[in-house]
Amino acid sequence: MHKYLLILTLSLVCQANELKIGLFELYPYVYRSQGSYHGVMIDFLNEVNHQTDLKFVYKVTPYPRLIESLKNDQVDIGILYPNSMAGIDKQKLFPTLGNQNYIISFKHKKLDLHLMPKTIGIIRGASYSNFVDDYPKKYKIPLKNYEIGIKMVKAKRLDYLMIPSTVLYSLCPMKVCGNSKLTFVEPVNEKKNWVHATKLAKPKILKKFRAAHDFVLKKQGYQHLHDLLNRK
Repeated sequence: MHKYLLILTLSLVCQANELKIGLFELYPYVYRSQGSYHGVMIDFLNEVNHQTDLKFVYKVTPYPRLIESLKNDQVDIGILYPNSMAGIDKQKLFPTLGNQNYIISFKHKKLDLHLMPKTIGIIRGASYSNFVDDYPKKYKIPLKNYEIGIKMVKAKRLDYLMIPSTVLYSLCPMKVCGNSKLTFVEPVNEKKNWVHATKLAKPKILKKFRAAHDFVLKKQGYQHLHDLLNRK
């Protein structure tokens, strides 16, 4: 009897310290390999986790399902770019590591979107900047991942590709993707990811998470997610 009570007590303690973190699967941020999740976002969160007594539970889904899990309070927090079009901005809690966003091409040598409509590849549902968000929908090509986007822009099936710095530096170091050199690379903006909180999140746990998060940023001096690539 005492054994079962002890197990129940330990289980309740673990649940009380559990933080369910919603993430979307996208290389090199979060990806599955050999039965577990890896990536720069996982690396960063693991560093944060080491500074707390919390138990981080990663809920990894495609981007649209992450949006729904935030709206339906199925996770405690979600980490992603703010997205007013998705209706989750009211859940923004605080900013965290993000990216410098770039627009790239293998076909063009400058950004020319006005004289003739050009196609731009974006991760489906993602928000990058006003000029991309407001660009005519029929010329925005939704993509499942950036590897597909790079293949399409190399094959000239896309004019341009929106790509965050972490992905660009990982897949196209020195502006070379595979054996092909980019003809155009231009920064668009810098955008922070935000921690979004749901009604499920406990204020005490959020406070612990925020303190550990800020401690790691100050200690390591991280400015962007791509800073973690340099540590590998």
